[in-house]
Amino acid sequence: MNPSHLDLLKHKYVKIFLLIICLIYVISPIDLIHDYFPVGRIDDIIVLTIGAFLAYTLKKQLDNEPYEKLRNAFKEEYPEIDNKYTELQNSIGLDHNYKLYRDEASNVFKEILNVYYNTIEADKRIDHFSKLRKNLLQTLEKNDGSERAKEGAERSRQLIKRIDEESEVLAKYIVKAQDEIKATELDFIHTTTEIELAKASGQTIDLAKLSSRSKSLRVIASDLPSKITLLEN
Repeated sequence: MNPSHLDLLKHKYVKIFLLIICLIYVISPIDLIHDYFPVGRIDDIIVLTIGAFLAYTLKKQLDNEPYEKLRNAFKEEYPEIDNKYTELQNSIGLDHNYKLYRDEASNVFKEILNVYYNTIEADKRIDHFSKLRKNLLQTLEKNDGSERAKEGAERSRQLIKRIDEESEVLAKYIVKAQDEIKATELDFIHTTTEIELAKASGQTIDLAKLSSRSKSLRVIASDLPSKITLLEN
């Protein structure tokens, strides 16, 4: 099969179309091998098997879509870090002796994506607060001096103060999170170098640095008020 055809089969809509074809074939009275013959059910079994496989891969693909979308966004914003992680994974390879390093590196990257996701959410909240603040300022401008208006103005000022405080907290979180993400690039470089040296000399390396970075990122991911994480810890 042409490689371009294989790439086509990766698209979810192609899988959905093929899955529908399989279902139509199974319930259709028209068969390649008529059911009258002893082996007449073989074609149905084959089609059902293909359909089950398509359904499984489709579900897996749909479940993985949020991760892929986030990974692509991260790669666009932090291409160097994403490249260093890929280099680290390639350096570790599939050697069973280095499975612990591969798993720990994956944990670190998963936590990076959680932190990155939180920075996106924090930025959205700041933008939302900014719009609310603008609306509240407009209510202050409409103060006609009445007692009711004065009470409303005081309430608006209190809310503006809270918005400013929350926005400041979120802005500090974003800076802290971004610094932690960028610091991870150096850990990936160090670990890649250490693994190459270890493989050349037959020695092992200390996992403490990667483990420490993973824990540090996990703490950062949990620091966002009303934390939102896309990936399970």
